[in-house]
Amino acid sequence: MGNVLGAIGVVLGLLVAPMVSTAPVVRPIKKEALLVGDSVMSILLHTDAALTLLEKEHPFLLRSVPCQRLIFEGCKPIAKDSSLKMLQMNKGKFSNVVVVGTGYNDLDDANFARAVREITSEAKLQGVQVLWLTYRQAGNVRMKSVSYNRQLFALAKKIDNLHILRWCDISNGHPEWFTADSVHMNSTGGLALAKAISAAIGQLTTT
Repeated sequence: MGNVLGAIGVVLGLLVAPMVSTAPVVRPIKKEALLVGDSVMSILLHTDAALTLLEKEHPFLLRSVPCQRLIFEGCKPIAKDSSLKMLQMNKGKFSNVVVVGTGYNDLDDANFARAVREITSEAKLQGVQVLWLTYRQAGNVRMKSVSYNRQLFALAKKIDNLHILRWCDISNGHPEWFTADSVHMNSTGGLALAKAISAAIGQLTTT
């Protein structure tokens, strides 16, 4: 009888033994790019065609928040984390490039060069390139944008991981891409922006 009970115990043990899966572990694919921006770049969040295009060609993380600033807290509570902070928080989550579309809410022209240096330095520590959009020289940001763009081009000659996407030049002559302020985009402009970013990332990753 003891042997019978022992045999039954073995059978029951086999019946309740945990199943070991032989399926391969699927690891998340690291994104190629990190996009940081303010309300201007946030149009991408509301343009499905733009998101689809970017994700297909260059898988990305989008950390765009209205009122975001480059290295300081934003102008609204939801934008507490700056572009620099976003870059630091997403370290290791993307592989090639951070795209910067922030700056329209920054107030101190004197700190712009400092912001560019700090962001590019952090990117270099992470081993990634920086693709920086030039600013629309239009509406109530015209004067600031002229100064920022001038500084960007000068800094790009000195900082080896800083690359410029001439969004101001690309978008000039296309009023149909923009809302009344000539800076924020509609969905048509959002798709055009996505195409420009995708093409620029492609050039960076193939050179």
